Amino acid sequence: MKQKGFTLIELLVVVAIIGILAAVGVVAYSGYTSSAKKNAVKSRHDMLVKLYKAEFEKCNVGEKVNLLNNIVDICPYVLDPSKRHIRLLRNILILHINDTMKFKNIYNKDEDAATNKGLNSRFCDIGGICLKRDTANERIIIVSNYDDNQANYLTSYLELDY
Repeated sequence: MKQKGFTLIELLVVVAIIGILAAVGVVAYSGYTSSAKKNAVKSRHDMLVKLYKAEFEKCNVGEKVNLLNNIVDICPYVLDPSKRHIRLLRNILILHINDTMKFKNIYNKDEDAATNKGLNSRFCDIGGICLKRDTANERIIIVSNYDDNQANYLTSYLELDY
C-alpha cells in the first residue's frame, strides 16, 4: 500500500523556509519605510525653504504674499526684522505649515509638523520642523529632524536683512 501526503519533516522544512523569507521581507520593508520617511522629511524641508525664500522676495517687489491664505500681511514682519517681528513671523510660519498646508509629523500623525520647541536642534521631534528665531542675526532658522537617534538634522537659515 502506497501512502499519499507529506511527511512531518517535509512540512517543517517548508514552514522554516516560509519563516526565513518572511523575516527577510519584514527587515527589508522596515528599511524601505524608514528610508522613505527620511526622504520625505528632507524633501519637505527643502520645499519649505524654497517656498519661504520666494514668498519673502515678493515683499521686496511689493507683490502679495501667499501665506496663511493672505489673512495676514507678512511683509511688515519680513521687511522690518526687529526682535518682535521675527518672533511674530516665526509664529505665522508655524501656523502656515500646520493649518494652511495641513502638514503633520511624518513619524507621528497626531502631532503637527511645525513647532518652536527649544533653541537647540536636539529638542526638535523626529519628523518635525522646528522654527527658531535668531534675533542677533536677523533670521529664522528652520530645523528638520530626520533620524531616529536624534543625531541628523537639516538646518536652513531665512535671512531677513533685506
